[in-house]
Amino acid sequence: MTANRVLAQMQGISEDACEDIDELHEEIDKLIYVAITHDDDEAWVHSVLTEYDNQLQKLWGWSQDESKHTLYKKYLFKKQWYGRTFKCNETGETFTIPFDVYEAAFYQIGDGFVDVGRWDFYCRFSGVEEIKDEYN
Repeated sequence: MTANRVLAQMQGISEDACEDIDELHEEIDKLIYVAITHDDDEAWVHSVLTEYDNQLQKLWGWSQDESKHTLYKKYLFKKQWYGRTFKCNETGETFTIPFDVYEAAFYQIGDGFVDVGRWDFYCRFSGVEEIKDEYN
């Protein structure tokens, strides 16, 4: 993710701050990926992502408001979906959910689908089954 340049201009954010925001988002994505693939301690991940949320709020010139933090939810969502493999019951086609999964993503798999929905709210499947491996 990168800084929304239109919003940044409206907020009076400098190009240097936008670049810092872009770099911070790259660090966040790397941290989330490593935390998920290495099954890092969730309390530690939460604390680091809280600091990143605080840094982003500061760079954007917003007040520090933990109720507006979104990064830990993003981490939990990706952790729930990334790497899961589904197989169409009719065609046999398989698909593995990519790391760039986001809320409300919809994946057509053969004649079926996976709608990942919203974190802690809903998800839908039709015509597919999840393929479990020795690690799931």
